[in-house]
Amino acid sequence: MNTNTTTACPESAKPRLRAERLGTLSRTSESPRLANLKSRLLKEALKDGRGQTPAQLLRLAAIEAEAQAWLTSFPLLLFPTLFEEKVRDVRTYLDRQQQLRI
Repeated sequence: MNTNTTTACPESAKPRLRAERLGTLSRTSESPRLANLKSRLLKEALKDGRGQTPAQLLRLAAIEAEAQAWLTSFPLLLFPTLFEEKVRDVRTYLDRQQQLRI
């Protein structure tokens, strides 16, 4: 029977705890950079104006792409592609709705 009742953190958990802290630090340092990137790409998409896409739908696409990007290991790298896909999906949806109205 093991009667060792130490409450110290087991050695196997220490690297994980350090990695979690590093992930938090990394996310905080990347957050303003991702916000700036999101803002810049959103402005470009709003200027493009293909099909007069409503600004609110593009903003929602940017928010959704940002949320998905944070789920990856490289959010700054993947955000532009995710945003582009979301914008394309919004525009495809609006085109389809327009065709149905005609």
